[in-house]
Amino acid sequence: TEEYKKAKKEILLALKINNTDPQAYNSLGIINDSDGNHIEAIEAYQNAIKLDPNNPETHLSLGMSYSDIKKYNEAIDSFKKSIAIMPNQETALSMLANTYQDLDKFELAIETYKKLVAVNPNNLSARKSLGLLYRINKEYDLALDQYNEILRNIDPQNLDAKYKIAGTYNIQGKHKKAYEILKSIIPLTPNNKN
Repeated sequence: TEEYKKAKKEILLALKINNTDPQAYNSLGIINDSDGNHIEAIEAYQNAIKLDPNNPETHLSLGMSYSDIKKYNEAIDSFKKSIAIMPNQETALSMLANTYQDLDKFELAIETYKKLVAVNPNNLSARKSLGLLYRINKEYDLALDQYNEILRNIDPQNLDAKYKIAGTYNIQGKHKKAYEILKSIIPLTPNNKN
């Protein structure tokens, strides 16, 4: 958009005057990412990191840019650096776990989601992902623990968690339990005529 072009022009002008401002490079990276110029964004973030290597947000942004261009190993390295600087950063943990999951590195994804849940036990997305990964690994009781945790402490009416519990029971051959869960969902389903 025009606003981004104007902001980018102003930042580039500021960097000509003073090229030692890491925040200016970081802002330039954000603008480039917003315009889909991920290669330019990566260059800007790298310049920011040279000037301020201890900014976890810049490492996170760099990782996200690498992920956008499918350079997953570089993305993982950047997310890890962000986490090393700020271990409880939920976004970096989530991005790292998601990247591992996308690469079918399920054990590393599980380990990272568990760290994320330790930081924020009410992270719905992390709980759902852990449940899914445990199901993939045929660790059904651990999957059920995650879905039940969602219902107990995050959202007692979460339909997705209830469906996942029923599906997990079904996979285990516990069809009666699966049926009871599904039967309890019917009154919660919008537009239910039964």
